Amino acid sequence: MGSYQKINGIIGALVLLLSASGAASAATYYVATNGSDSNAGTNASPFNTIKFAYRKVGPGDTIIVKPGVYTEKLSEERCFLFDKTASGAAPITIKSETTWGAVLDGGGSCRTIIWLNGNNHVIEGFEMRNAAHDGMVIYGEGYNKIISNNIHNNGNDGANLPPPAAVSSGITQARTQGDQFIGNYIHNNGRKSSHAEFAQNLDHGMYMHGVDMLIMNNIVSNNRDHGIQLAGNGGNLSNARIYNNVLASNGRSGIVFWKDISNPKVINNIFYNNGKGRAIDSYEPNVNGATFDRNIFFGHTTNIDVTGSGFTIGTNQTIDPQFVNAGSGDFGLQSTSPAIDAGIVAPLGFDFAGAARPQGAAYDIGVFEGAGSKMNILPAVSGLLPLGAGGAGSGGGLFGNCTR
Repeated sequence: MGSYQKINGIIGALVLLLSASGAASAATYYVATNGSDSNAGTNASPFNTIKFAYRKVGPGDTIIVKPGVYTEKLSEERCFLFDKTASGAAPITIKSETTWGAVLDGGGSCRTIIWLNGNNHVIEGFEMRNAAHDGMVIYGEGYNKIISNNIHNNGNDGANLPPPAAVSSGITQARTQGDQFIGNYIHNNGRKSSHAEFAQNLDHGMYMHGVDMLIMNNIVSNNRDHGIQLAGNGGNLSNARIYNNVLASNGRSGIVFWKDISNPKVINNIFYNNGKGRAIDSYEPNVNGATFDRNIFFGHTTNIDVTGSGFTIGTNQTIDPQFVNAGSGDFGLQSTSPAIDAGIVAPLGFDFAGAARPQGAAYDIGVFEGAGSKMNILPAVSGLLPLGAGGAGSGGGLFGNCTR
């Protein structure tokens, strides 16, 4: 027994040593508009470009981008390319130093602001605007966290770039796995109605193909076509969890289901005045095992227009959610709102602003927990998300003049 204990003790010490060396090797680099890529990349001596900082990082490393407007252009196809492999325990984090303070501006010439083709990345706190087509495109294996970003006015003039792409959306996700989209504000994306492509119905807030994804605490509004499209055209889209979002004033519907989709959960969301009369719509659907529960619908002629089998239709309400001022984009709840204490337990125990859920007897429906105006509240998710298991290698914003 003594020799076994000695061997186990040695192994344990080695594990601790390796863990400590891994933690010690994690680096943080800084980027600023007045920096230089010949600098050391420290807080006091930052780099000038995000692409240069990204060349330096590995698993567990962080890039902090200081406030300012960044107009880097890697190619006509993309402004930024993030394509490295990391792990859930040691992700690569790229974040704005202050929420929405670092602005990634495509200038109408980059087709996509961020092209993410790696895995286990955290993209946090940026404003992404003026891409010719998409604010963000996600390929690769997955297990990424897209959190607290303001993604808007992408693809507004996408038809002017030859050849026009099929999609101009806030986020376009390929068939990745385990991605999380938490606390983002995704609005006013897609080509203008004056373009001939308007009839194509292809420009959305979020155009999603992945499996095992979590979409929670997002405001998805005023996008040209659907707020969220779940697209099972490239294979079965399974286990999408859509909780506590506000889907408001999108051109067609809040969510649309297309093709082969299994076991989606649409819970604790508010669907508000989306166009074409449908809150949840479908096109050529083959949907199985869907759950629709504790949602609030307002301003639609049809709440759920989806066909399939094995559905669970829970306690949904068709009622005014009593936002503080939806017209000016204040999606806080009045004290008499039917959304208060009307939800069920969700995958994450905090709201868009980082406030703990629940505040009362049960979770509130929608993005905010508790009553009151939320006009100048920015998302605050940082530090609240646990590290995941990971995969391989394991204009005219709705918030008015937000303070940073």
